[in-house]
Amino acid sequence: MLSMGDTSLWLWIKPPHPEMTVSCDMAKRGKYQTGFQELLRAKASGSLISAAQKKLDRVVVLSFSAETGFVPIPPVQLVVELTGRNCNLVLIDENRTILGVARDVDIDKNRFRQLGRGIRYAFPPPYKKLNPIHSSSQELTEALSGKSLKHVKSIVDGIGPNLTEVLGRVVGISTIDELKEDSLKKVVSYLKILAKNPTDIINQVIEMPKLSIRRESERHHRARQKVEKEQLKRLTVIERRLSDIDRARKAVKVGGQIKQEADLLMAYTQTIPEGANSVTLIDFEGEERTFLIDARISPVENAQIRYASVKRRRDRLAQAQKLEQDLQKERESIKEFLENLDVLPVEALEAELEGFQNRVTIYRKQSPGLAFVSPRGLNILVGRNATENDAITFKLGKSLDIWLHVQGYRGSHVLIQAKNKEVPFDTILIAASLAAGYSQARNSENVAVDYALRKNVWRVKGMPKGSVHFSHQKTVYVDPIRKLSDRDNL
Repeated sequence: MLSMGDTSLWLWIKPPHPEMTVSCDMAKRGKYQTGFQELLRAKASGSLISAAQKKLDRVVVLSFSAETGFVPIPPVQLVVELTGRNCNLVLIDENRTILGVARDVDIDKNRFRQLGRGIRYAFPPPYKKLNPIHSSSQELTEALSGKSLKHVKSIVDGIGPNLTEVLGRVVGISTIDELKEDSLKKVVSYLKILAKNPTDIINQVIEMPKLSIRRESERHHRARQKVEKEQLKRLTVIERRLSDIDRARKAVKVGGQIKQEADLLMAYTQTIPEGANSVTLIDFEGEERTFLIDARISPVENAQIRYASVKRRRDRLAQAQKLEQDLQKERESIKEFLENLDVLPVEALEAELEGFQNRVTIYRKQSPGLAFVSPRGLNILVGRNATENDAITFKLGKSLDIWLHVQGYRGSHVLIQAKNKEVPFDTILIAASLAAGYSQARNSENVAVDYALRKNVWRVKGMPKGSVHFSHQKTVYVDPIRKLSDRDNL
């Protein structure tokens, strides 16, 4: 606050809504003063002789005269930067050298423009916007056509959030409404008046109902849009998961036919010729059944593969059905929530939105893939698909980590996080067994697994996720495992 006779000039420099206003209220000096406030009282003790706005930008220069006395005080200028979240107060001398600043700006905060004591002051770079005084009505109309009122401040110089709301009140539209022919014509007309003499229009708005009502409406509209978008995304995920459950049911029905083939192979195992690619057998109802088999393995092994496939299908359906009822309830809850969006208070909408943001943050903190801890305390990560393989190898992997992959088969990328230490060979063997277990060779024995330092693994530009090249690898031969407790059975 700066005293000016019977009035005071109030400077409220608090991001993101700084203000400068003249008031008849005279505030008492606070008990606590910042260093900049004390400097301002000492250096800007002369009379306020001028106040100039830098073009139409939100920068005002207050000039204070020199003061004679026992200790002469030279003239100074106070630059008031009312620039949103970058607002500031800067005290400069006649040579534009900074004497003090309310908020220091170093190179870490802004590499283009620093503010600090002893630095030569430079005004904020001007915006490339239309000047409403010099621009014609036609130019303003063309620039604002098809835009909403909230975009005016980014197109027209000298118009900030508060004047945008003033325009909305005078014209009778919301800041999020699109400027159409009638409203666009009114906005351009009032822009011209605002630029030359804003006081008249602002006085009109003061006589209207408070802007807080419109602000609250726009706040509700923004929150509603965001919540609706998030809920619809969640609803899409639920619908997909329920569709997956339906597909799992169909897969189990197909599994019934696969089981019949397995039963027939076990029943006719002695009569099936060695090396046959297909068989024609009489089923238990007296009808012929023809189907393909793998000629490289025995009929019993073909049957076992089919039994395993049926078991996986049933297990997958059983796991999915545990979630089905909860998913259906959540789907109905979301649909009911969406129907009541318009009547929910803005606080409830914002609380719902905050809940979504918290869940996203938690999800992003989770590591991709499966995580195991070796007996020696080292983390072993196993990818389950191409995306997780890529993330484990190229986002989480460090240069001295150990990367593993089964040799000659498709499978998971496995990473031992070395923590810049030498990895014991027994940990490499465990990770290699996991790499074999999470690959197409999981039903084999004595599987070859390559391992190399992560720094020797790379992906050529244009290759799909999960595809890599590697060098300087070594090979070990292990039996597959899918959990660490399986090591006891090897």
